[in-house]
Amino acid sequence: MTKFGELLARSGLSDSEAGEYLDISAKTVRRYATGEVIAKIPYIQALKTWLELHPRAASTPVSGFTFIDLFAGIGGLRLGFEAIGGKCVFTSEWDRYSQKTYRANFPNDDHEIAGDITKIRANEIPKHDVLLAGFPASRSRLPAFPRRMRSAGRTVSPATRRARCFSTCNAALSTTVRRRSCWKT
Repeated sequence: MTKFGELLARSGLSDSEAGEYLDISAKTVRRYATGEVIAKIPYIQALKTWLELHPRAASTPVSGFTFIDLFAGIGGLRLGFEAIGGKCVFTSEWDRYSQKTYRANFPNDDHEIAGDITKIRANEIPKHDVLLAGFPASRSRLPAFPRRMRSAGRTVSPATRRARCFSTCNAALSTTVRRRSCWKT
């Protein structure tokens, strides 16, 4: 991890928040944090200054965060986030066979697996630091038969269902997430 990336992680700022503070784009913040581009010294100094002005943020460890797991499948994405100290506080997966495997993989969960995320209101999702979403981006993640699904008496195409899933993630992200999100396709 770069010095800039380390300071950014300690600050708890999102890429967009750091970009706003530093008057650069969120994309540039990500490039500096990953080392794709070497961060200019004034930006590193500005983050150090921010940490001095916000000592409480500097003492917050990177581990010990909470996350939600949407379109969870059998929980593969979750494993990496638990490995670095995260705690899953909400899970959503609509496929009953995936739910069964997920429960077997994580038998000590203190929360139930919610079903179809499009039927969950954003205010029903607990507060969290990170949103994980392995949402269905390809037709292979959607029911194959029939090609067009029935919903409330209307035919709903797989593309429409994917758009609804994406919209649901956006709603959850805009109302509840505090730090970061990770979307996997």
